[in-house]
Amino acid sequence: MSLLFSLGNQPFILLAADMKQAIALNERDTVCTVLDAVEAGETIEVLRDGQVIQHLEVKEAVPKYFKVTLVAQSEDDEVIKYGEIIGQLNHDVQIGDLIHVDALRSIKV
Repeated sequence: MSLLFSLGNQPFILLAADMKQAIALNERDTVCTVLDAVEAGETIEVLRDGQVIQHLEVKEAVPKYFKVTLVAQSEDDEVIKYGEIIGQLNHDVQIGDLIHVDALRSIKV
């Protein structure tokens, strides 16, 4: 069970003891941000607006606050975080892959 509460305008998530979590703030997001370091093969729950929207298995170790893919995507696809395009992929990715800056290239807007 996860609890979402706020202090002023800042939302906080009370982590469940049995499963690590990630957040995806916008329904357009193709990646989520893990809230704690995660080991390869671990299953995480992805939250949006305090609700679990997805469970996924991470493919490799992911450091705290790094990005993990929510959907499979192909090279040149746009990566969306917090509802904004943050770059294009340099290679194909699968659900649960770690996305680091070296996997992205900038795009002109």
